[in-house]
Amino acid sequence: MTPRQRIDRAFDVLAARPGFVARPDQQQLSRLIGDMIAAGETGCFEAPTGLGKSLAALLPALAHAVDGKRVVVATYTNVLAEQY
Repeated sequence: MTPRQRIDRAFDVLAARPGFVARPDQQQLSRLIGDMIAAGETGCFEAPTGLGKSLAALLPALAHAVDGKRVVVATYTNVLAEQY
């Protein structure tokens, strides 16, 4: 299974859970981050409050970690870093 497929699968599993609200922009950001990790590129992303940036960043990180890739997620605050 490719990292992109893992990301999509994770969103499918989450969508089946009660209370999960699907956000197309969150899924799009997650795929973009996953594609950049796959290409070995870096990026800086900004999105509005409530989009679900944490999940959008963590799913591709986990999807690539399964294959042994290292991923660094940098946050603006220590509080947010601890949440990750």
